[in-house]
Amino acid sequence: MTLMATVPMDGPAASERFEELYRSSAADVYAYVASLLRDRAAAEDVTSLAFERAFRRRALFDVHRGSARSWLFAIARNAALDELRRRRRSGALLRDVADESGEDQGLDELLANVLAAPGPQLCEVVLDLDQQFVPKAASRMLPDGRMVSAPLEDLAPFLDRDELRSNMLVPLLDQ
Repeated sequence: MTLMATVPMDGPAASERFEELYRSSAADVYAYVASLLRDRAAAEDVTSLAFERAFRRRALFDVHRGSARSWLFAIARNAALDELRRRRRSGALLRDVADESGEDQGLDELLANVLAAPGPQLCEVVLDLDQQFVPKAASRMLPDGRMVSAPLEDLAPFLDRDELRSNMLVPLLDQ
């Protein structure tokens, strides 16, 4: 059996201690959570949630395991990780790119913004399920009559070589 030494958290003195913990730590907890989430609005929500959890679980605080501040930061970290897991599961849709007619509504601009944004980004591109993207194992004939296989990065339909080069991050092996 473990004996847990706690700071008494009932009565008016407990409220004052928790209020002091809030006043001395709220800005730092917010900054820590904001650095984890990279989203100020979500950081405000998670900071609030962390203090709410700490208040509800205040009877579990053990002074022999660390300071109230470190205990609070552990709660905030767990709340921030919960938020990141929730985001990963739900995957927010930032914008629909094509309407029902399939016309492009700024895909190039959207992709440029995603690629230029700092930090990790999630960009989900939904394609027509009937569209087939198959690497071509077939060869093609060069103007001089030789047959050559297409590079693996050149998927069907074949791109013009200049367009393929401009879209590649590494140089192509010229044939």
